[in-house]
Amino acid sequence: MEGTGIGLSFSKSLIEMHHGTIHVESVVGVGVAFHVLLPADEREGIDHLEEVKEKPDYLWDKNQRNNKQEREAEKNGKILTVVIVEDNTDLRNFLKNTLSASYNCLEANDGKEGYELITRIVPDIIISDVIMPKMDGYEMCEKVKENSKTCHIPIILLTANNASEHIISGYSKGADAYITKPFDMSIIKVQISRLIKNRELIREKYMTHNFMVEVSTSNMTRDDEFIIQLRKLLENNLSESDFNVKKLSADLNISTTHLYRKLKTLTGLSPVEFIRMFKLQKACELLSNSNLSIKEIGYSLGFNNLSYFVKCFREQFAVTPSAYRQKGMPEGMTKNNTNQSGVA
Repeated sequence: MEGTGIGLSFSKSLIEMHHGTIHVESVVGVGVAFHVLLPADEREGIDHLEEVKEKPDYLWDKNQRNNKQEREAEKNGKILTVVIVEDNTDLRNFLKNTLSASYNCLEANDGKEGYELITRIVPDIIISDVIMPKMDGYEMCEKVKENSKTCHIPIILLTANNASEHIISGYSKGADAYITKPFDMSIIKVQISRLIKNRELIREKYMTHNFMVEVSTSNMTRDDEFIIQLRKLLENNLSESDFNVKKLSADLNISTTHLYRKLKTLTGLSPVEFIRMFKLQKACELLSNSNLSIKEIGYSLGFNNLSYFVKCFREQFAVTPSAYRQKGMPEGMTKNNTNQSGVA
């Protein structure tokens, strides 16, 4: 049977929880002995463990556990959420305990439960084992990447099998990183940082090109397709003053919560901010390339109140529509600049 490579680290953490120590003694030709020293009168760690053991993790109802995890994630104020999908309880707890200092960490026991959790909360990063009951990591990875709600989420696969065909299979299913066991925890942390940085670069790409995507590209991603669909819907409803986030999410066939999380991840903007910026970018184009009056431009973009249109434009670009038409954008400003504090 193949091990996880974290037995000693996990044992050390348990021993230190009891305020004890562990050291190793190796005798050539005989073997290795591990010596554990625990204070005889120390009750603090034991009392804590007795509280935890009142209801073992594997006896919890999974919905109760996941709901509890989500409530805790909402409370702790950390920005990024990591879902850990691993059927080995020791390894799952080790990963969660190590990463919880920096991220919201939610967990699932198998691929099926993991996929349900991922589609419900739409995390920022997924760390998953490959060999699991009910649904393995490859199948879960493929389902995540095929789902328009979750295809943008980076996935790190963990496996004890480092054969090239298994690694190729993982990447072909959409994995963003592949780490073999036993692993150094610093590798996991570096990979998470790298994938987060890549997300930021993608966000910059969309911002730099005014959220336009080159349709003729041969390597268009599901994220590109999503942005194209989003822009098309907004384009088709530009003059509709009541075309809001609720209607947009319905047309995209995703919930408003999923739309918020996905758009925030891809662009750094909420749906309300994105809709507003899209309309104001269109206003810039019309001010530069048409003879329509400012009032007509505002109405054509769904602004029923001229003063509100002018106010939004000035908050976004630090210049009024009339001044923009005469002199263009102020120095240092671009059509991508957003003043999110001014979003209604």
